[in-house]
Amino acid sequence: VSMVYQLDTNNIFKAIYSRSHRNPSWQEMYTMNNHSRVGNTTLEPEKVDAFELAYVKKYSSDTYLQTNLFYLLNKNQIHHSATDPQYKNILDTDLYGLEFEYKGHISDEDQFYLNYSYVGGRSQIQDAAVSEPLSNVSHHLAKGYYIYRINDSFSLSALAKYVSSKERASGDTRNTVEAYSTLDSALSYMNKRYDFTVMLSLKNIFDAKVTYPSPPKTYSQDYEQERRNFLIALKKEF
Repeated sequence: VSMVYQLDTNNIFKAIYSRSHRNPSWQEMYTMNNHSRVGNTTLEPEKVDAFELAYVKKYSSDTYLQTNLFYLLNKNQIHHSATDPQYKNILDTDLYGLEFEYKGHISDEDQFYLNYSYVGGRSQIQDAAVSEPLSNVSHHLAKGYYIYRINDSFSLSALAKYVSSKERASGDTRNTVEAYSTLDSALSYMNKRYDFTVMLSLKNIFDAKVTYPSPPKTYSQDYEQERRNFLIALKKEF
């Protein structure tokens, strides 16, 4: 359900409410013979009520600034732990945050994009007396890209991303998951006559260490992602 108020052609306000759900996955229902996770065929869908306020400022047909405020109520989330490995509908999480997004250009031959997001909240095991701050979640995320069209065939782009640190879950004595920043670059060639594109990409140029947090008592060093790498991609349309 949404309501939109357009003050004029350049100023738009939105209010949105939605309810959605996620069905249990095959792994959550049927995993067996695994000491760290056990399936549960009686699981019910997770549910979330979402409230959002947005403001859009249009500067031109292809340049805008958008601001979003959101609040999410997650109920019956499916959860398991090292002490209770069976998946159960026992977690409730409240999330709130904001997002700023800008898209525009500096010249007629380029495109510029910036985004900043903040998220906070608390989670609580159902029937527990105390809620806890979000764990294993980055509170700050910033990213941006710049694309410059050299001519009708070639374009050069760069993508930068920052992800803040992640606090561990209660009882997890490992150090905080460190923040990281990455920079990617790509050169694209488009052949309109034969409808194909070739892209040369260099990802994680400065070889930053990127890790995703692992659950307690599993991989103590977390899940480390690939470092600097080179990619050649070919796309052909028929």
